[in-house]
Amino acid sequence: GEASAKATPPREPVVLGGEEEEIHAKDERTMDEMIAELAQEFKECNLELPLEKLEDGGYVLALGEDSKRLRMVDGVVAVEVVDGTHASVKEYLSSLAEIANE
Repeated sequence: GEASAKATPPREPVVLGGEEEEIHAKDERTMDEMIAELAQEFKECNLELPLEKLEDGGYVLALGEDSKRLRMVDGVVAVEVVDGTHASVKEYLSSLAEIANE
C-alpha cells in the first residue's frame, strides 16, 4: 500500500530551500502525540476517550465488542468505519453519540 512507500525515507534527502522544512515540521507529531492531544480535548469536554494501547504500539478505540484500530489518515487520527472508509475519531464518536441520543 501507499503507507509503506511513505515510510521508507529516500536515500538522499532532497533539500528545496526553506519551504520543505516547514511542511515537515507540521506533520512531525507522532501518533502518540496526536492521540494525547485528542484525549486532552475530550477531557476538557468531560468526555472519556475509550483508548487502549496495543502491544505493538498501536491504539484501538475500545467500544465494547466493536474496537476500531486508530490510524493516521492525512495527518488526522482516524478509524476505519467501513472497509476502506475512514472517519476522524471525532466524527466517528460524535456520530455514535447521535445514535445513542436518539
